[in-house]
Amino acid sequence: MSYRTLKVGIVAAEKSGDILGANLITSIRQKHNVEFFGVVGPKMIEAGCTPVASIENLSVMGFKEVILQLPRLINLKNAICRAFIEYKIDVFIGVDSPSFNLPIAAKLKSNVSELKVIQYVAPQLWAWRPGRIKKIKKIVDYLFVLFPFEQEYFSNLGVKSQFVGHPAATKIKTVQKTTRSSDFSDMKELNLALLPGSRWEEVKYHADIFFASAGFLKNLVNKKVNLKIGAANEKVADFLRERAEKHYEDGVFYIDDSIGCLKQSDLAIVSSGTVSLEAFLCLKPMVVCYKTSKLNYFLFKKLIISDHISLPNILMGSNVVPELIQDNLIAQSIAAQLMLWMIDNHRLELFQQGGRSFLDILSGDSHDNINKYFDFLIEQFIKK
Repeated sequence: MSYRTLKVGIVAAEKSGDILGANLITSIRQKHNVEFFGVVGPKMIEAGCTPVASIENLSVMGFKEVILQLPRLINLKNAICRAFIEYKIDVFIGVDSPSFNLPIAAKLKSNVSELKVIQYVAPQLWAWRPGRIKKIKKIVDYLFVLFPFEQEYFSNLGVKSQFVGHPAATKIKTVQKTTRSSDFSDMKELNLALLPGSRWEEVKYHADIFFASAGFLKNLVNKKVNLKIGAANEKVADFLRERAEKHYEDGVFYIDDSIGCLKQSDLAIVSSGTVSLEAFLCLKPMVVCYKTSKLNYFLFKKLIISDHISLPNILMGSNVVPELIQDNLIAQSIAAQLMLWMIDNHRLELFQQGGRSFLDILSGDSHDNINKYFDFLIEQFIKK
């Protein structure tokens, strides 16, 4: 039996989405005859996706920033929809960023009646804005979720979903293990990872506080402290080098390699988001930080329903990882929390036990589950 080529439109709105999208494209193309078109980063292009627009056009964080950029974003959404309709796509995949991707999916569905919509990375309704479920049920045909509890959560709400594992866990398992001890009393030197975020707004709010906290930590410990600094790209690295000089600091830079940065570290200061999960799965004790504009934070507080902002605490259902948010995010507090990790062995053991457990849980065979759904799509919708 012959099949025509399946045409898929895909949109990733930020760097982490580029990584997820590239893994998804690679997995599907290994088994199926599929053409991909979309909003992409360099990794998705390398995986074989034809670019419609660049991720760089979408790097906006925060309520205020989105409002200021709204006319441009609306025009971009319309252009993306026109391109996908012209390509006559069969499937639309939104990679994370539901606030950007779901309106695109809705508009496409209104123009292409047979279109199937997949959302890869579920909106975090369990953390904030649970009322979005009505829109999701109307628009999304299938969810690929990164965490096991999400499959049950969304299935109970009437949305078909499949746990596909987390690519960060799979990658961490394949990276060569380091021989660094977790016994801080034995260390003659301390390697501290600074990972202030992948988006400009995060980096600008976090950079000075992170470098200042490193200075305070150096004054508290009787050891040499080496900085391992993670940057999403060279542009961010240049900015961080400039800020480091202002604080009389320097360090080894890891460009687009947060896992490599963490693997070579003993402690970490990280932004909230995927990097906190990476630190957890790498078993690196951390302080999770979040700071934004006053307006963004005011709106954020109104919408969030979770007790935690970091994925390690959400997964473990505890507050084992310190979270410093907005006005509580000061350099002295970060340094103090890092010191507590160094002396509280029981807490460290609980944290690392949790990290090992979730590394096994989240590193399942995502390729198999994803391809099973594409088998179904090909059989049902594009059979000649």
